[in-house]
Amino acid sequence: MRDAQGRITSKTSTVLDNPNTPSSYTVSYSYAAGELAGMTYPSGLAVSYQRTAGRITGVTVREPGTARKPKPTIPFISSLTHTALGQPQSWTWSTGDTAARTFDTDGRMTATEFSGYGYDAAGRITSITQELWAQRTTTLELYRTPLTWTAGYDNRDHLTSFTRAGASTHYTYDANSNRLTSIDKTTSDTDIDGQFTEQDAASTTSQVSLMDGDSNRLLGFTQTLTTMSNGKVKSVVTAPVNYIVNANGSMTSDGLREFDYDAANRLAKVTVSKDGEAARVVYLTNAMGQRVFKSVPQAEQTLPDETTLDAGFIAWLKKSFGWLFSASTTTTGAGLGTAYVYGDGPIPAWAMLGEYDNGSAVGKGRTEYIWLLTQDGQALPVGMYRNGKFYAVHADHLGTPRLITDEANKPVWQWPYSAFGNNTPTGVLQSTPNPKQAITNQPVLLKATKPIEMNLRFPGQYFDAETGLFYNGHRHYCARCGRYIQSDSIGLDGGINTFGYAAGAPTSYTDPTGQFVPLLLAPLLAPAWAPALAYGTAALATAAAVAMTLAPPPDYSPWSPDPEKNKEFIRDRDGVNDVKPVPYKDPSKPTCDEIRERIRFLEDIVARRVALTNKWYSGVFNPGHAGRVDTLRRDIDKLRARLARGDCAPC
Repeated sequence: MRDAQGRITSKTSTVLDNPNTPSSYTVSYSYAAGELAGMTYPSGLAVSYQRTAGRITGVTVREPGTARKPKPTIPFISSLTHTALGQPQSWTWSTGDTAARTFDTDGRMTATEFSGYGYDAAGRITSITQELWAQRTTTLELYRTPLTWTAGYDNRDHLTSFTRAGASTHYTYDANSNRLTSIDKTTSDTDIDGQFTEQDAASTTSQVSLMDGDSNRLLGFTQTLTTMSNGKVKSVVTAPVNYIVNANGSMTSDGLREFDYDAANRLAKVTVSKDGEAARVVYLTNAMGQRVFKSVPQAEQTLPDETTLDAGFIAWLKKSFGWLFSASTTTTGAGLGTAYVYGDGPIPAWAMLGEYDNGSAVGKGRTEYIWLLTQDGQALPVGMYRNGKFYAVHADHLGTPRLITDEANKPVWQWPYSAFGNNTPTGVLQSTPNPKQAITNQPVLLKATKPIEMNLRFPGQYFDAETGLFYNGHRHYCARCGRYIQSDSIGLDGGINTFGYAAGAPTSYTDPTGQFVPLLLAPLLAPAWAPALAYGTAALATAAAVAMTLAPPPDYSPWSPDPEKNKEFIRDRDGVNDVKPVPYKDPSKPTCDEIRERIRFLEDIVARRVALTNKWYSGVFNPGHAGRVDTLRRDIDKLRARLARGDCAPC
């Protein structure tokens, strides 16, 4: 449903998990002064945004209740402040936990409440310090211990090294930005990935990629794993891993799993085989390309081979066990599993609002995510609501969740940094004193523990345990490969290498839809917003050439083979372009009320353009929209300043 201004007020998503009784999920939105004022999630969770001069200054929540026993509204986030450039700077969660973010004169983030960032003259991140929560084995006291990573780059800004105490990773690339080699060294002294079962151990994993000489397709790799114990080589194992790709370049097998795709080249099914058994996981995608359902693993039925079995025996099988040969081996519904709901209107379409289990034995109930809207039209994860409990989500300079604390203000999940995200989250690290025979000079040995489950990763990504991949909107991202398993659906508009992720520099850029690199495009699309996206002006010159290859053409429109979709797009577009403001009675001296009305009108136009971009352009502004919105916001600021100094006629 939409209001008179074309804004979404209610949206119901129906998922064909069961064709007879499909599940439905409704999200409702409310607005004030042209901005999002609140929303109600499928569970009944109500989230409201408080604003001052158009900027969000607080977020309240109200848990699901009943008409007779409604739950109280509580301030989930309060005292939210912004920088002069509009970047969220500090706030306090309802638990008393706080966020504190600092920025340099270029608008780049230099620190958060849990991390710090250093840059070189080209604007590239060269150091990251993350304070990880740990607990000594001899006491229950929690404390924070810092780990520092250093990053190196080649002359094309590809990440070539990422090192910390007890671990290092190095990469090389070819001229097309394909990763050729990787060397990953780790030790048991700082085992934040939970890799080792003994002390004084180390491992080195070397990989050499096998690339298709006529394309950028990855055909596999050769891996050598060297393990050491007490300073001596324990084993050396070398093994090839072969991938199979289809005519589109999409991976159809990684040696352990088989991947099936739909007509739009999106992953529709994965089959996992082990010890002669096979299980499948089915994915359902809606018309907007969003994955809306994932089934639990289902046993694959193996059909008898009629070409090798006796005809009489086959006839008997068909008579006695007809189900083996029926079309029912591929169900019309996905069955038990988890449904997913995403943002709309002011909330970017890549932002997951919630995940809802429909009764599976391994389900986690329902989980909903609270987002803080930012001035650039994107969103920052700040909260999680799971089965009646609220959690604070701490995000980094890219909007990636790095720390979650519970209602008692205790850390329950943290994701240490890695080069391309190929590491698992951990709970509170277990620390023990460093023995003399340890490999490094770390004062304590750190080891990972089991965290709560939370699968959001880089912006727009969701981790799938069954594949080891990150669902990333239009594609799936392979963190261990540092690239996508499908070619970019926008073709060469996404760059000369259609499999690359974030321009090969995931410490600086993101790709929330699997199509663009918004942080790289931002300086060209809207220079005034670039600092708000944590991208500095110092690197603009070196990024411009790459950004131009990634930007969509100025007249880009999301035309669809479906005529009804095209009509809907035209209606939405015209709803932005056709509205006109009420003229001033006296343009030389408008009244204060007329200026207030003009501000509301302009705010509404901005909201419409942002909603249009989120719906049809996956939250990425094309140059025309970006420039217009930038102009509108400057006009709004001028009118507010005029009101503040009383430059208007009395009403």
